[in-house]
Amino acid sequence: AARAHASPARRAAKRTPAAPPERRPVEISWPIGTSTGWGTYGLHLALALQQSKRAEPVLGEAPMLQGLGPLAERRVRDMRRASAVTDTSTSLRLTALGNHVLGAPRIAQGAVARHAGVIFYEDTALDAAALCRARSYDLMIAGSTWNAELLKALGVPNVRMVLQGVDPSLFHPAPRTGLFGDRFLVFTGGKLEYRKGQDIVIEAFRRFQAKHTDAMLVTAWQNHWPETMAGIDATGYVRGTPAVRNGRCEVTDWLIANGIRAGAVLDLGLQSHAVIAQALREMHVAVFANRCEGGTNLVAMETMACGVPTILSANTGHLNLIGRDTCFSLAHQRPVTVRTPLYRGTSGWGESDPEEIVSLLEVAYHDRHEARRRGAEGAALIAQLSWNTQANVLLRTLGV
Repeated sequence: AARAHASPARRAAKRTPAAPPERRPVEISWPIGTSTGWGTYGLHLALALQQSKRAEPVLGEAPMLQGLGPLAERRVRDMRRASAVTDTSTSLRLTALGNHVLGAPRIAQGAVARHAGVIFYEDTALDAAALCRARSYDLMIAGSTWNAELLKALGVPNVRMVLQGVDPSLFHPAPRTGLFGDRFLVFTGGKLEYRKGQDIVIEAFRRFQAKHTDAMLVTAWQNHWPETMAGIDATGYVRGTPAVRNGRCEVTDWLIANGIRAGAVLDLGLQSHAVIAQALREMHVAVFANRCEGGTNLVAMETMACGVPTILSANTGHLNLIGRDTCFSLAHQRPVTVRTPLYRGTSGWGESDPEEIVSLLEVAYHDRHEARRRGAEGAALIAQLSWNTQANVLLRTLGV
């Protein structure tokens, strides 16, 4: 028997695609850009959300366009023009929070369905007012396991942990150019301040260079807020702080005054992420002796992503990066007892031993094969943490 055929109207109905699900507005309530850590976080989050099928990024503040490439700038300008929450019944707002669960002051905000705090904090002295602020959010997104567990232990509900990401189009392993020949290049980054532990790195490198005249310390320590450098000399490893001229910290002069040979210093200054990525791939090893990181330390993640063997202090947010052979770990961590005006509570912070850093620098110097192996393991770990991947993790965490 002949097979019955569907009517033209029925065939047309079958071909009609289902309407795409409505994208949920997600407001990023801080300025996005490339000049700050928060700006970088927000920029890559916004770009990743824009590529998703579930969320529509909404910019709550004017973006910082300086330093953006033309492609990213175009996308951000498009976002800014489209930024408006029209359906408050489904919208989400993300607010950037730091120490004491405080964010930047803002003008009155419109209503949203859910309000999530994204928090990276180092000061562990959280008073009743700070905890009250934390509990006022529908959800708290912490940037490290350490931050998340601290909040949970203090009774803050609905705490989730989502790590930062990296941009694999910039930060990935690639061959060295060899511009510095046989020099042994030691990288260290992060804005110059007591919490970041650069004074410990200086003490360790001073000892290391006494044995290895081919070693060079390559720094990316510029600080947009020079007042936060106060206290970097509190432990006695260094004297004073760098002079600031025309918005630039004179790191090289300061290091020379603190016993590092003039020919053994290279200050990268303020550079674009593309330039920093190119410089990182020249490095033989990196050192981050940070006393505390509320997040995972984005500069350390980017360094590891480039395949650079990395020495990390085993404390706070760094613990999310320390796995089996993913880095060289500074296991000896003493409690931090020195107080600076910026921080009231240092519970869980760690004081690294300069001599342990020297020992690991010696391993990286003499066993290049082992150093490369650790660099490759670290790069493999960070390759799983692209911004697109982490943005999707955040969306699932938010219930989008």
